[in-house]
Amino acid sequence: MPKVSTPTTILTKVPPYNAFTDFTPTLPKLYWDVYSQEERIKAICLAIDKIIKYADLLGDELNLNTEELLELKDEFEDFVDGAYDEYYITRLNEWIQDNMPEIIRKAIKMVMFGLTSDGKFCAYIPDSWSDITFDTGAVYGSQTYGRLILFFDADGTGVLPNAAPSVDAMIAQAVEDFEEAILNAAY
Repeated sequence: MPKVSTPTTILTKVPPYNAFTDFTPTLPKLYWDVYSQEERIKAICLAIDKIIKYADLLGDELNLNTEELLELKDEFEDFVDGAYDEYYITRLNEWIQDNMPEIIRKAIKMVMFGLTSDGKFCAYIPDSWSDITFDTGAVYGSQTYGRLILFFDADGTGVLPNAAPSVDAMIAQAVEDFEEAILNAAY
């Protein structure tokens, strides 16, 4: 018996029709097993009945598959028109909520803070954080004094200045200004 399609099956294999070979031999042995004319007509009618049932089965399968394909076409057109956008946005949001801790765990490495052997504050920063500049507020009296400040320069160009110049830089600048003043005063 051929396989009948169910609503979940779209295409099924069509069984071969082999009723054309179900006839008597052309030359029966000494006319024993000879069919009468009525038996031959009956065999032809049975073969025609098989062909009719087979054609009906093919038509039913084709109609069922055509209906399923039209439903799929309509659903695809809805998909192209954006009918499922909310569904996919919701599913994507759920996936992000479920997987964000793991993504963050893999993307962001831990920063360790501590003191150096000579008592200075330091931060051990992973290479994956190279776009972030760590600084401390060193200008006495400002709102950022003594705080940890993180700068993120999106285009990766340079460091934002927020610290007072170092004592060495201040002395070097003072010496340079003094030498220039002496040279200008001598002439």
